[in-house]
Amino acid sequence: NRVTNQEVSDRVSSTTIESMPLKAQLSWTGHIIKMTDSHVPRQMLYSKLRQGSHKQGRLKLKYKDTLKSNLKWSSISLRKLEASSTDRSLQRSLTS
Repeated sequence: NRVTNQEVSDRVSSTTIESMPLKAQLSWTGHIIKMTDSHVPRQMLYSKLRQGSHKQGRLKLKYKDTLKSNLKWSSISLRKLEASSTDRSLQRSLTS
């Protein structure tokens, strides 16, 4: 009998290596959302950059960019993530 890696993972209830950074990012973003407006990480998350010049070539990925793409990939809206920051059980379900 052959058992696929996914079946083994489901039986053991372990997380995949690909989901670990996503879980960490969602968890950290939940902490940032709970912070007061005086904290720098929260200011950076909700701020917008002013226009200016940049170097030629591909832009560097920013935390906000990867968060946005990860939320889109996992079908989680930013509003749902913000709501989960006050509800621990909802936050656990999003990051599990």
